[in-house]
Formats: sequence, C-alpha cells, structure tokens
Amino acid sequence: MTMIRTKLLDYAYLGEVFFSRLQGIASGEPSRNGEYQLIRALRGVVRTAVDAGANRGEWTARVLAETGGLARVTCFEPDPLNVALLRKRFRDCGNVIIHEAALGATCGTCEFWTEGVEGSGSGYVLEKRAAAFLSADEPSTVEAGSKITVPQLTLDSVCRGGNCKEIDLVKCDIEGSEMSALGGAVGLFRSSAIGTFQLEYNATWIRTGYRMADLFEFASNYRYTVLALTPWGVTRYPAYGIGLEDFRMRNMLLARGDHLKLLKPVGPAGRARVEWENTRHD
Repeated sequence: MTMIRTKLLDYAYLGEVFFSRLQGIASGEPSRNGEYQLIRALRGVVRTAVDAGANRGEWTARVLAETGGLARVTCFEPDPLNVALLRKRFRDCGNVIIHEAALGATCGTCEFWTEGVEGSGSGYVLEKRAAAFLSADEPSTVEAGSKITVPQLTLDSVCRGGNCKEIDLVKCDIEGSEMSALGGAVGLFRSSAIGTFQLEYNATWIRTGYRMADLFEFASNYRYTVLALTPWGVTRYPAYGIGLEDFRMRNMLLARGDHLKLLKPVGPAGRARVEWENTRHD
C-alpha cells in the first residue's frame, strides 16, 4: 500500500509538471514556452529591440531572423566572457549594439556575481536592497564564482544618448533585477515609448526582495496590460492576487494598447482567472 501511494504521488507530480508547462510555467525552452512565438507575433512592428541579459545572443539572433535582419537590437550583458561571445557572434552585423554593462534603475557601477564560465546565464547583480534578504556573514556563498565591478546603465539613459524615441520589444532576463530595469525605464513608459516588455519572474526575485505585486503596480501606474506567455499564445492577468506569488518561472509581459491588439490574449485563464475572480468578489 505504501508503494502504491508513493507511485500515485509521483504520477501526480508528473501531471503537475505537464500541466504547468501548458501554462508556460517553469519552462526555460524558448521554442516551447512562448518566447519565440512572441517575436513571431510582433515581427511586423519590431524595428528596435533590447536584449537585457543577452548571454550567448540566442534571443537576439531570433529577432534578426524573424525580422529579416531589419531590426536593430541593443544587447546588455555584464559578464565579460559572454560579451566576448556576443562580439564574436555579431561582429559582422551592423544592426547589433553590445553594451558590456548591467541594466538597472540608475547609471553608475554595480557589483556583479559571475560564475566565470563562458555562456553562463546565472550571474546576477548584487543589489543593495537585497542585503536584508541575505546573511551579513554570507553575502554570496550560493555558488562558486567571483564578484566583479561592472558598469550599470538604464534604458532611459541609453535611449537619450542614442536618440532612440521608441523600443518595440524588450526581453529582460537578469536574474531577479527585472524590476530595477523597469525603474530605469520610467521615462520611456511614461511616454508609452515601449511596445512590449518581456521579463522573467522566478525564485531569483526572493533574493532581491521584489514581488509580482510590484509588477502589477508598475503596470497600473503607466497603463500597461499584464500578460503571461504560454505555448498557446498570451493570457491576460487582469488583477493581482497573492496566489500568483509562487516564484515559479514565468515570462510576463507589459503590453501597450496597440501591441495588445496584435497579441490577441486569451483569458484570464487558470490561476490568473482564479485570482481575478477572488478580487472581484472581495
């Protein structure tokens, strides 16, 4: 009987994983979780794009492929080894601009934790606000690696410096500092100069102290719609609920009105519908 119960629980877990993948939860494969479908859906309007946390440049390459090489992509990557990969990969592409810098809420410098492994996407900015969530005598014992000082830029400053009036699509995967990057793009959001902003929500947000609630508040402040990527397209998240704070990986979107029409979201569905209905009945 014990063995049967164990097997049933194992199968229940596998079912949970399967149905989570259908919702775009805890899936890191861009060809399956909706990331590449998003680029395809917007390829007709993407002329300027930003790849924050560019790593090896796979997302950038996909944008170039889907737009026939017409889009101009600005990459932000603070890890020197990854920057070398990017420069080598796109050395003959005049439409790719590479900044060896982190993206954040302010310009200057910041401390960055790197594994020192080429192609690693696990490096992260050691944010000051994260200090309260880390032990004072163990600031960075999670992984083997080293701490380096890197430049930090904001989207607002880069656009001002490059006379860029609008960004059609942003992909932001920077290990928990996504909300900081949004904070550095307030000017662009205030003028509705960003079409769609994709960011990854996951357990790294625990380290930096951000929550899904912060994302909803930001979207509301600048009249953007919160969506989530799934393998079947995008689903609408009309209201925040505490049940969304599960820290399982999701690719969330902030979409401007004209992009919303192109994306044709469904829903709310699944957890988003449950939280929305709970909010309506409160």
